[in-house]
Amino acid sequence: MFCAWLNHTDAKSINSMDSLVVKPIVAQLVSFGFYAPAWMRADFPHVPAIGNFEYRAFDAEQWHSNYQNTAFELRTPGDTYWAAKKVMAFSDNAIRAILRTGQYEDARAVEWGARCLIERRNRIGRAFFHDVLPLDHFAVRDGKLVFDDLAVKYGFEGARAYSVQWFAFDNRTSRRTPIAGAESFDVPPSPEPNLAAVIQANDPRKTVTVYLRGEQVVGIDRSW
Repeated sequence: MFCAWLNHTDAKSINSMDSLVVKPIVAQLVSFGFYAPAWMRADFPHVPAIGNFEYRAFDAEQWHSNYQNTAFELRTPGDTYWAAKKVMAFSDNAIRAILRTGQYEDARAVEWGARCLIERRNRIGRAFFHDVLPLDHFAVRDGKLVFDDLAVKYGFEGARAYSVQWFAFDNRTSRRTPIAGAESFDVPPSPEPNLAAVIQANDPRKTVTVYLRGEQVVGIDRSW
């Protein structure tokens, strides 16, 4: 995700492999060369200090580097969510401030570079927050489990309802025992010091399990 954001296409271990992607090649062959993928049709403004960097043709889910990278290919929705969260943490002001440190002679470089980074950042967040239930910043306040929905926070989703199921959690055996009547985000009383709260929204496949020891958050698991 970091490479996609910055368009770092040269991520590799060695420069010794060429690869042919069959689908685009076939499309170009049967169209006698008239078919061109979106990235080939991208319009790059003439800002030499920035180079060929843009956002209109950027597809966060389809972006790939020039070289095969096993780490990229084996990434999970959990990996891309974590990286997208880091990318989204850069505010508009922070991005512009970072670009100004480059001391570009061409003022357009800061303007265009910031615009591209902001738009690419948002496309990354929108694409990969959708793959999971993007709840984060868990804490217990006044006896209640609270959190942020990052997709809602950044405007990618509207407000939504959440449900929770509480369990007493045996840390030695990983056994979960449902706690009857515990259907709100108030931390329920339990004979076990460890609790597990399984949260979901509109998609039952996407859950977040938050583990508590007393009122301390000690672990998070995600499913998708």
